[in-house]
Amino acid sequence: MKLFVSILLSLILASPAFAAAPSDPGAAGSDIRVLMKAITDYLQSIEAVDFIVGTATGDLSAERVCTDTATIDCDMGTAGQAKFNVIGAGVTGLNASNISSGTLPTARLDMTGTHAWTGANSFTQLRLVPVTVATLPASPAANQRATVTDGANDTDCQLGLGSNWVDCRWNNTSGNWEPIGSGSGASTLAGLTAITRTDAVDETTALIIGNGTQCWKFFADSANRARMTNCVASDWIAEIPSGKVLEQRASDGTVVFKIDEATQAITKAKGLVGGFSIPIARDGGLLDTDDFPKVMRAPFAFTITQLCATTDTGTSTVNLQRNDGSAASIAASNITAATTEACTTSFTSGENIISEGHYLDFLMVTAAASGAPTKVTISGKYTRN
Repeated sequence: MKLFVSILLSLILASPAFAAAPSDPGAAGSDIRVLMKAITDYLQSIEAVDFIVGTATGDLSAERVCTDTATIDCDMGTAGQAKFNVIGAGVTGLNASNISSGTLPTARLDMTGTHAWTGANSFTQLRLVPVTVATLPASPAANQRATVTDGANDTDCQLGLGSNWVDCRWNNTSGNWEPIGSGSGASTLAGLTAITRTDAVDETTALIIGNGTQCWKFFADSANRARMTNCVASDWIAEIPSGKVLEQRASDGTVVFKIDEATQAITKAKGLVGGFSIPIARDGGLLDTDDFPKVMRAPFAFTITQLCATTDTGTSTVNLQRNDGSAASIAASNITAATTEACTTSFTSGENIISEGHYLDFLMVTAAASGAPTKVTISGKYTRN
């Protein structure tokens, strides 16, 4: 445009009418001068106007070139239009509060950390991540919630002996996980069958398990419901009230373990595993006649589950018998003892069941099956009846 105006002015200045204008003010030159002034004024008025152009040009002093950026795409492809398109991938730093309508993709929601939900919110499938009692958070916040999957019953948040799902919360005051809605830190003990107390009617007569400062107290409340309190423990010991007895029973009611506080005695211990060892030695070498009766007395009833034998050198053939008036070998086959221990778990039917007070006899079948052993040791493993 500026070039066009310059050419037009040059033509006007070179015209005969313009040349005659100074000597004839009333001539056409006067009109031309007026036109030139109007054009000049117009050009001066548009010099300060900002123009948006697709390509830079030297004809405009205040032009602005439409330029693409990481967030804006400048489109000058349509005649008479300049379009500016937002490039979403390059937009950063937006605040969700600036969005008045539309949908925010789920992937853009940060659900980590602490969030405050206000108003009435509806969640279609809200659930807590399930845990076991053993994997409850170690340092929970006050009133933190968790869903336990191995509750001993429908209110247990602390034992974890069953398969009940229980909603629990952390009580900062008591320092316990407690069932939501219970109002106390006590959990019932319907899932416990291994500890028997018939007279624990309050905390003073409770069975206490703990380390002296932190403990579990088991007792029945006034409604005959099993309760426990202060259930945080680290170093475990069991404390039995004076004069009382602690029993462990099997599912059929059979006593398998019993401790009398008054006598400090274990009067029943079914299922406990133990062992014994019997050495037989003779200077100059063992003899085939080295049978020894009553080498061991049974202080309680037990069942032998394994017999082993070894020598200091060479080999010997040995066995054990019950000293009950009808001698029969305990091992189904004699044991060939060598420097490498030999063992068996095969027994003559019924002979490996030893009654309290019975004696065991050592039987030397062959003293020197090979070499000249001077010592043989026979040992056994048993389970208490």
